This record gives sequence, structure tokens and C-alpha cells, in this order.
Amino acid sequence: MERRLPVILPNQRRSGQSVPDVSRPETKLWFYFLGASFINVGCEAIHLGQTELMNHNDRNLDHYSHVLTLIRSYAAKHARRHMVLLDSHVPSGGLVYDGQLLMDFHSFPLRIMEMPDTPQEAILKVGFSDGIYGRSKGGTTPSGWKCEHLPYLVEIDNWGVSKTPGQAKAGGIWIWGYDEITWFAHQSQQYRSNWLRYAWDWVKRTDPNGFLQMPGSRTVRSPRDGMRWYYANKPSPAVPDGLDDEDTIRAVWAADRPSGSVEPTHAGGRYLKVDYPASTATNELQTAVTYTLWLPDGAPRLRGIIVHQHGAGTTASIEGSTAPYDLHWQALAKKWDCALFGSSYHVLNEKTDLTPGGSEHWFDPRRGSEKTFLKALAEFAAQSGHPELETVPWANSDDRCSSP
Repeated sequence: MERRLPVILPNQRRSGQSVPDVSRPETKLWFYFLGASFINVGCEAIHLGQTELMNHNDRNLDHYSHVLTLIRSYAAKHARRHMVLLDSHVPSGGLVYDGQLLMDFHSFPLRIMEMPDTPQEAILKVGFSDGIYGRSKGGTTPSGWKCEHLPYLVEIDNWGVSKTPGQAKAGGIWIWGYDEITWFAHQSQQYRSNWLRYAWDWVKRTDPNGFLQMPGSRTVRSPRDGMRWYYANKPSPAVPDGLDDEDTIRAVWAADRPSGSVEPTHAGGRYLKVDYPASTATNELQTAVTYTLWLPDGAPRLRGIIVHQHGAGTTASIEGSTAPYDLHWQALAKKWDCALFGSSYHVLNEKTDLTPGGSEHWFDPRRGSEKTFLKALAEFAAQSGHPELETVPWANSDDRCSSP
């Protein structure tokens, strides 16, 4: 929205560039035209870009409030759901006009921080640069509900490449000389898989109002193997340059269903899920875990539980979260009136010892995983109406680890 307008302001961040001036009537007419055009072709959400670069003559937000009200009024009459969702990047934490939030949700870059002493390594950290964590403003939303902090998305953003791509200490918000998505695309498939899981969990733990927007398709500015676009897709004739991240994204989403949720499935069954946080007690499980159970339809009494146990490390943990959704294992479980059980222990690294985040904290059953597993069976028995889940035999589908 911010790039095709002759009524402009100097870009406060980049010399020689300019952005629209929302205080000008021509700009508001253009924004209204664009919003209505997007609504007419069926768009139900519109990202407004860097709104705070365009309001240097609209500090009180009178003009933004005016034009966004016009767009919402048009949506009320012409959108297929009679509404439109609007969001934008908000470095200040949000646009609030007389107590009214102008956006339906906020957006901002993840603000990834490089670790210059570890090649290509990067982390997330509260307080780095202008990250939005804990700063999303609240008020009355356009839909009428109130909040102290508006929910927001954080994305793996793109903006360019430094003069020293691939090198540390380029300054500012560069990650090893790249923007966020270009740095991400240059990493190995395993690293990307581990890092997406790390980022999802970190955002969730750090701010309950924040949500990671998974990367799907985005431009990269410093070519990776000659490619100038990141695709999360599996490589295929349709997307030959896909980087094969979609299985990880699917697994992360699947593992994030609310604890105790019940969900129908096309394979003739339902899912149950429980989450347990990491304990600080030495005699309890010090690794967070998610257990998922699939129950076949039409089994009045279950005869057993097929227990799929993943191996050590972060990649195995992610793969473990997908096991209950495997149609082949579901077919076997259904044939013998069994439940299908999958675990995902949220380790933090590839270590197999007792260092923080290591896998020995869970694969030694004496360290709390046995108690937690039995506790989950009791919860599943109560939730499902199948009390026999606490007493039926188990069949382990992976013998690499001793713990359930």
C-alpha cells in the first residue's frame, strides 16, 4: 500500500527514499481505492505495511482513523463476511485513537539477534532492538472487545542485504549480514526445522499475546544457490525450488493444539492431547512434553495402546509429534481396537546427556518420564470415557529408548 503514490514524505530510515503522507486527501483516496479493490476480489485481511512511517503529519491519527473507518464501512456492505481484518507493523506497539485500536491485530518482524561467536547462529531475546514482545498496546478493538495487549504476529521479515553478507557484526538488525528470511533460507534444512520449533516455543513462552507467523513464500535478497525466493514447500514439479519446511510447520501446528482438546479426523477416530510443563524438582520430569492420543471410532472397549516413542534430539522430537496422525498406524490401531499414542519431549538441543535441555532428562524413566506417562494415561482415560486405558497392555513401536 505504501509504494505507488506521488504525495510523499521523506523516508525517515533510508536517505533518498520516500513514503506516502496519510494526511493528504489524495493519499486517503488512494488507500481507500486499494482497500475497496482488495475487498472486491475477495480479500478478507489486508496488511497495511509500515503505517508509522506514513503518519509524520498525522500524529493524532485523525487521518488514519478516517480512512480506515471508510475501508471498514465498505467491507461491511461488500465483503463476503461483511468485515475486513487490518494489521500493520507497529514499532511503537500500536495505533490507538481515543482508546480505539485501529488494527485488528498487530504485526512486526521477529527481530532475530545474531550470535557472532557461533557461525550463523541466531536467537531471540527480549529487549533486542525494537522487538514488540510485551509492548503490544491495548484498547477497544474494531470488533468491540477490549484487551490490555492486542494479539500480534511476528514474522521472519525481509528488507535487504548488507554490504557484508554472511559476515557477523554488520550492525543494526542484520543477521550475519542478511535480513531475517535470507539468513533463514541460507541455513540447512535441519537447522531451519529446529529453529522454527525453537522460535514457536520461545514466542509462546515469552508473551502469550504473540504468535509466530510461519514462513511460506518470501523474497530473499542475497541469492541462495541462485534462488531469489524462499518457498517452504516440498520440492515438486510445481515448486522445484521448495526448501522442504512444510512438514516441520505442519508438525509444529499439530503439536500446539490446546491441552485436552478433542478433534475429529477423517480416518474414523478422534484426538486427545495433554501438555505438561518442565518441572524444577529433581525427582520429576524436567523437560516439557506433549502427549497426543488417537482413539478409533466404533471400539466399545480398547484392547491396547500402540506407543510411538521418538529418539533423542530436537528433530526427533518434532517428528514424534506427528506419529498419532499417521494414517498407516491409525489403520493398524483400528484393526485391533487399539489407541495410538505419540509423545513429543521438547528438548532444546541434540545432546543426549543431563545438560540443560538434553535428552537424558526424559529417556531415563527414573527421571520422571515414567510418572508423567502414567499420569497422561489417567487423564486420557478420564477424558475419553475409556477407563481401560490405565490397564490395557502397551506395544512400543520404537525400541531405541527405554522410556515410554
